[in-house]
Formats: sequence, C-alpha cells, structure tokens
Amino acid sequence: MPSNFFIQHMLDSTAPQTGSSSEQLKCDMCTEQSDSMNGVMKYCVDCDQNMCDKCAQTHAKIRATMSHKVADVDDKEQIGVLLRNRSTYCDKHKAKPIEVYCCDCKQPICLLCKTFQHEGHVCADLSEATLKLTNEKRIFFQN
Repeated sequence: MPSNFFIQHMLDSTAPQTGSSSEQLKCDMCTEQSDSMNGVMKYCVDCDQNMCDKCAQTHAKIRATMSHKVADVDDKEQIGVLLRNRSTYCDKHKAKPIEVYCCDCKQPICLLCKTFQHEGHVCADLSEATLKLTNEKRIFFQN
C-alpha cells in the first residue's frame, strides 16, 4: 500500500523534539527553574515529557507511572516505535484511554463514554475494529 502522507505528517508532528544533544532540551518534570536545565536523558512516551536522570528515577518509582514506556532521548528510532504504541486518551475523560469503538457512532471512545453516552450502542474492541476497518479499506482500494 502507498504511504499515507497525512498520517505520516501527524506522526512526525507528534514526535518528541529530540536534538542531537540532550543538553539542548530541558527537563519537563523538574520543579525548580534552575533544575530544569539538567541534561535530559530520558523521554516518557506515555506522559510525552523529557526527563533528566533524577526525574526518570522518581518517575519509575511512582505507582501511577511505573508502567510507562521510557526511552533514552537520543534513541529516536525506538521512541518512534513506542509513539505508535502509545495510548490515546479520551477528549472528555482526559485520564481514560480509548479502548472501545462505537459502531453506531463510528468513533473510538473510552469505557466511561460507553457507559454514559453510548449505552445500548453496538460497540467492539478497538483493536479488533481497527483491524476490520483496515481490511475493509484495503479491499475497497483494491477494487
């Protein structure tokens, strides 16, 4: 299949700003302005934040963030792969990942949206619906 330039542009524009030197970046997590100039060595894919080593260690110890995908900031190729696997969060419920596809409304939604705004709608697992829709489009473009 040919490249989808729109999607590629979206992926490129959401890629973290990593320079050739991690010293150019500032830590997004340091609370003190002077501390934020610590050399950025890590990037959290889930939080979309650059981190110095000290903050990365703290980040790894916090229960809510210990399962996040963290990569070396200079490893752009790995970060690109991780970005494609990053969870997408609901616009209405900022902390809830999108996990369901509403077949009636033809939109991806979180579980809270399913419960309160899409009750009674036909829904499917997001990954299954994505695979099905991708296959349908592939067949459509082949004909």
